[in-house]
Amino acid sequence: VSVGAGNSYGHPSAEVMDALLARGATIVRTDQLGTAVVSTDGRELFVRVGGRSWTVSGKRSTLFPPRASY
Repeated sequence: VSVGAGNSYGHPSAEVMDALLARGATIVRTDQLGTAVVSTDGRELFVRVGGRSWTVSGKRSTLFPPRASY
């Protein structure tokens, strides 16, 4: 989720975050972790954010598991 820290718009909304969590999404917020870079080789996704990196290959990532609230 690309969002500026302390933005005056109230983003991201609780409704959007709840919908993502309900779908089991791995949530990465730029206001909390900084720039997120996603690249691909055409088969897998490579994610770098907050000094960490991982590969997504059709399986759910567990590096940033869903939390009860954001």
